[in-house]
Amino acid sequence: MQLYVTVPPSEEAISLNDAKLHLRVDGDDDDTEIEGFIAAARERAEQELQRPLLTQTCESRGEAFPCGRLRLWKDVKSVTSVTYVDETGAAVTLPPSAYRLVSRSHLVPTDNWPRGTDVVVVFDCGAFEAGAVPQSIIAWMKLQIGSLYENRESVTTVQRFNVPDRLTDGLLDRWRDPEL
Repeated sequence: MQLYVTVPPSEEAISLNDAKLHLRVDGDDDDTEIEGFIAAARERAEQELQRPLLTQTCESRGEAFPCGRLRLWKDVKSVTSVTYVDETGAAVTLPPSAYRLVSRSHLVPTDNWPRGTDVVVVFDCGAFEAGAVPQSIIAWMKLQIGSLYENRESVTTVQRFNVPDRLTDGLLDRWRDPEL
């Protein structure tokens, strides 16, 4: 199953003002770029942690139902719909009574998954509210935002000091999924 974010978070974990304070930026000339760096840092943290940080709507799409559990992303808050194409080619929406959410990350059928293709699960997920993202994650994101702001090319001729990766990545360790 492939995962797609269809409705991103309505606000970010780090405000533009907090990012500018961290970057020591006074003017408004770079606001759009800094906002992009904030979103990029959150998305990278989500990829590292394999979980959505903030409330967002996602779709999980696959060719067919799995044999057992259907794995979604972590921290699923609710499932909006499960649709598929049946053997006759008709689009079908499963009733909520046909499945249940387990461990906030997996769907299991109450009986058996139907035969079908083009499975799409729409769900809302997110581990934290914007103002409640743990400070260690915020610190990691600010380091990423600072790197993106200071290094606007992927390759430069000037060597710079790097914060040790173990320190930087260690800020996320508490929030990683031990099952991955």
